[in-house]
Amino acid sequence: MDERTNRIIADRSTELKPFRTLADFEPDTPIVGYCRCSDATKQAAQLSVRLEHLPEAIEANGYRTPDAMYGELIRGFVTVGNLRRRTELKKAIEHARRIRGIVVAHSVDRFVRPGSTSDRKHNYRARPKPPHYRALMKLADGVPLATLWHPDLTPGEVKRLESEIGIRRQPGRPKKRAHLRVSNSERSLICFLSRTGESVRGISQRTGIPRPTVQRVLSAQTIADRGARLVG
Repeated sequence: MDERTNRIIADRSTELKPFRTLADFEPDTPIVGYCRCSDATKQAAQLSVRLEHLPEAIEANGYRTPDAMYGELIRGFVTVGNLRRRTELKKAIEHARRIRGIVVAHSVDRFVRPGSTSDRKHNYRARPKPPHYRALMKLADGVPLATLWHPDLTPGEVKRLESEIGIRRQPGRPKKRAHLRVSNSERSLICFLSRTGESVRGISQRTGIPRPTVQRVLSAQTIADRGARLVG
């Protein structure tokens, strides 16, 4: 683990009790690796990156080469309680049970996630709730689950570490562009040119102001003129 990562996890306590870090186990502990990506059409390449990086990182930290690696692509939002859709996780746990080892993933969100899409829609920092952890512990049934990165890293910290190993999550909605501000003199010029019969395109070409901004200024002025006539 690199020095910067060590600084991130230093002095943190494990708030997520079901999980332990890889560093909590002895170097000769038998290990089964597990990776998950959520969208089968967009993140197949990212699953390959995870499957390649995880065993290398485990070995780099002085641990045994994983006995096996399990990875799955899941289309749509699936919680840990839906065992029919988490077949590879179940296989990884059973494999670890046979060799009396542990299951290791990069981070907590590879094992378990918030219970509904609305949790993440309204708060991208949403964490799983106790019932979700209980469902995971029931599935593990005594098999230790561990993470390469500390389990109480924030989602933002996890995302940064993922970007360092070449994992790019799907971007969210693009931010709306801020409106270009125009000065009072520019606003007056736009209105004057419009009154002389100049088109929006013509005003934009003559002033260098984008057409959407010209249209916005003229619309606002039309509303203001209507209001003035009603008051008068």
